[in-house]
Amino acid sequence: MSGINNGGPAFPVECDYVNGKLQGRQTDYTAGWHEGMTLRDYFAAKALPGIYERTCKMLEENRERVTNVYDIAAIAAYEQADAMIRARGDA
Repeated sequence: MSGINNGGPAFPVECDYVNGKLQGRQTDYTAGWHEGMTLRDYFAAKALPGIYERTCKMLEENRERVTNVYDIAAIAAYEQADAMIRARGDA
């Protein structure tokens, strides 16, 4: 993996075995936690609908130049997620 700051886990869950079954509860960073999705992935997913709407409009206006609106939207979503993580570091 590259040196991209992924922000850590978005929703860390402490895991315990209860009656032989793995169960979790939302918690902070503790021993036995499961990472789940990263904060970077969560931010990108939240940003994607608005970005996708704008890139679809861009596709309509520039059909001859834009070949894959999905790649453009995905790249823009992660760029926005990275900016949000950087901003969190400055807060």
